Amino acid sequence: MSDADTIFAEVLAAWGRCFNGGDARGVSDMFTANAIFQGLRPEPKFGKGEILTYYENVPASTTVLAQPISVYRIGGGVIGGIAEIVFTGPDGRQRPVNLSMLLCADRGAWRICHYHVSNCQPAD
Repeated sequence: MSDADTIFAEVLAAWGRCFNGGDARGVSDMFTANAIFQGLRPEPKFGKGEILTYYENVPASTTVLAQPISVYRIGGGVIGGIAEIVFTGPDGRQRPVNLSMLLCADRGAWRICHYHVSNCQPAD
């Protein structure tokens, strides 16, 4: 496992722990100040404030399982990766998605600077 694989897996796991704990502030703190975020809702979010609001509105007891599937280094300060994600809502309904993220070295830590989810479910 390369250092990029390890870093991506650690950030993804920390994101999952915060998400599963309902810690919207903890999740938003994992993003850079100017992050671009495309979640499951149609409109993109920009910056930590909008990302915090997004996570504050995730239904309570929604959980996530995440598994990295591809990781690559773009340069010394940027790591990209793709993960298979399964969100489980409070009603038990599962929603599989693909997640692509860019991590940027930011003030001595790796933070998410770009986040994009794509739906894996067939259209109804």
